[in-house]
This record gives sequence, C-alpha cells and structure tokens, in this order.
Amino acid sequence: MPLPTVILPGYFAAASDCRELEKSLVDRGFPTVTVPLVKGDWLPTFGGRSMVPILRQLDRTVKQMLQQYGVPQIDLVGQSILDFRF
Repeated sequence: MPLPTVILPGYFAAASDCRELEKSLVDRGFPTVTVPLVKGDWLPTFGGRSMVPILRQLDRTVKQMLQQYGVPQIDLVGQSILDFRF
C-alpha cells in the first residue's frame, strides 16, 4: 500500500482549490487528504508574520493520517496555485 499523502495548499489557497489533485491521487490508490484550510486562514501570515497557524493545521492533519493508517511517515505535497484574474 502506498504511503498516505497530505496536500498543503499554496499560499492564500484553500483546500477546495486542491480537490482535483486530491481526487486524482485517491483514484490512483493513494490515500490522500488536503489540509483543511480556507483562504482566510492565511490572513494572519500576511506581511511576513508567523506561519505557525498554518503549521499547526498541517501538524494536526499529518498526525491524523499517521494514526489512521498506522504508518511512521506520509508523503507531503506542497501545492502552489497561481491564478491571477483581473
């Protein structure tokens, strides 16, 4: 069985932005979950402020996957979304 995968949405992205990637991995047999972020979760990090709130959510998600699948490690995908619409 492949290692479980955790997707971390890119800066100012939400988990919903990563659903296609998550579904694609699950369809290929990789147990996958996206860190449950919404765009507003990123607001406290603007201007070079601490990323700790995001890292806490990442930590919780990783620990849940480790426990759920009884594995010592996971694969982590850092997703970056650049979508500029004017």
